[in-house]
Order: sequence, then structure tokens, then C-alpha cells
Amino acid sequence: KEINRLAIPAILFNITEPLIGLTDIAIIGQIGENATQAQGGVGLAAGLIATLIWGLAQMRTSLSAIISKHFGQGDVKPIISLIPQTLLLSALMGILIAFTTAYFYDNIALFLYGKMSALTFDFSNEYFVIRSIGLPISLLIALFFGIFRGYQNTLWAMYISLIGGTVNIVLDLILVLGIEGFIVPMGVAGAAWASVSAQILMLLLC
Repeated sequence: KEINRLAIPAILFNITEPLIGLTDIAIIGQIGENATQAQGGVGLAAGLIATLIWGLAQMRTSLSAIISKHFGQGDVKPIISLIPQTLLLSALMGILIAFTTAYFYDNIALFLYGKMSALTFDFSNEYFVIRSIGLPISLLIALFFGIFRGYQNTLWAMYISLIGGTVNIVLDLILVLGIEGFIVPMGVAGAAWASVSAQILMLLLC
């Protein structure tokens, strides 16, 4: 019971980022014109985004272990300054990686995926550049989730993940497909902005 109490919420919040990318891909498939190329481009970019996030977010594992140790000892005062330091370091690292990968995305895409159609690349580049804004935000969210885990509270992370995932789906439907007479369909850009908006909300909730 104790393992399940911590593990089940942890599983749910761990699948949030991949789920955001899959939701974007699924809804992009409904845009009609050039849907296949758009899905291909978004899929490639979303895969790279997820890889960067989960590769760079492992700082949360060490922070979580340190917090768990002190929390178990009943004395967290020695690590009070550690948390903001780690958050700042993650934010700066995220900004640096986001700027670098967005700037050199054409070279990165060619290296990772090889040649692709110009239209697929344009969709992929458009999606990645916008989603890269959310990269430092995602790293901060992951770190906050590590903090929650260190305090043996994975429920908060689960609730925040569920809210973020739901908001992403709703915004995807609104921004990608539009609302006739009110919101012009934004296509791939709409999917990217929906994801970034959901991440901002999740960070605020954290």
C-alpha cells in the first residue's frame, strides 16, 4: 500500500510530458490540409523535446534523494537554501539549451532525422521553436515534482499533471482547430502554444 501510494501518482505525472506531445500530434491530424506532413513534423519535434526534458531533468532525482534523507531525519533546515539554488540552476540551464537548440534546429534536425520534405521541416521547426520556450519551464516543473517526491507527497504532482494535461487538450482543440467566428485556427503554432500555456499553468500551480 505504501509503495502504491507513492508510485501510482508518480506514474501519472511521469507520462504528462509525452502525453502532451501525443495530444498535439493527434489533434494536428484533424487540420485537413497537409495534415500528414504537419503530424510528421510535430512528431519529430515533440520527440526531441521529450528527450531533452527527461534527459536534463534528472537533477530532480538527486534533489529528491537529499530532501528525503533530511525529511526522514526530521530536519530540513540544512537544505532550505539548496532548493532555490537548484531551481535557479535548472532555469538557467533550460534557457541556454532552449536557445541553442532552437537556433541550430535545422542542423540538429538534419543530423537526427536526415533529409525530409521542406514542408515537414517547416512544421517541425515552427513547433520546436515555440515549444523550446517551455523547456526551462518543464525543467522547473520536473524539479518541483522531485521536491514533492522528497517530501513523500506525489499527490500534488499528480493533481497538477492532470490539470495541465486537461488544459492542454482543451487549448489544443481551441487553438489548433479554432472556433468559427471567434478564434482563427492556428494549426501547428496553436498546438505548440497550447502546450506552453499548459506548462506555465503547471509551473504556477507548483
